[in-house]
Amino acid sequence: ESEEEGEEAAALRQEEEERRRRQEEEEQLAAAARERERRERAARAREVRERARIQREGQMWSRFRAWPTVGAYSVEEDGAQQLLVSFSAAPGGCPTYTVLGQRGGRRFETLERVCMETQVVVPYDPSLRLIKVRCGREESVPRMLQHVALRAEFDALRPPPPPVPPPPPVPPPVPPPP
Repeated sequence: ESEEEGEEAAALRQEEEERRRRQEEEEQLAAAARERERRERAARAREVRERARIQREGQMWSRFRAWPTVGAYSVEEDGAQQLLVSFSAAPGGCPTYTVLGQRGGRRFETLERVCMETQVVVPYDPSLRLIKVRCGREESVPRMLQHVALRAEFDALRPPPPPVPPPPPVPPPVPPPP
């Protein structure tokens, strides 16, 4: 009988050991499944962030490629006039912008080069026909200058002339002596 009890006890121990081993395997599989799910969620989140970044950059490039705005900025005491060229920012940490102007010919020449600034002051030149902005290989649409409107803007910026002093009063006529 004790031999049977020993075999029974051994069988129970073996069953218990099997059950524990199966439970450990199930826990390991569950942990691996949780880890896989966590990695997949993280990958999906990265993908969503990356798509949003790409979309944001695409929108920034679209706004950058639009026409820059050009307006009168200042009239110096010596009569020199300056334009303010404004444009939308391009994506990137410290983009370098080149403001280009076209006069009579077909070639554009550099008027100013800046880093990060999206408003640039350049000297006004009545021979300028077009202004555009370049960042890397991307360029804005050229803005045709409206010189009549710019001259009106510059005129509005000029200080008014000093007032003309009134003429001295005319003394009343002296009656002739009798």
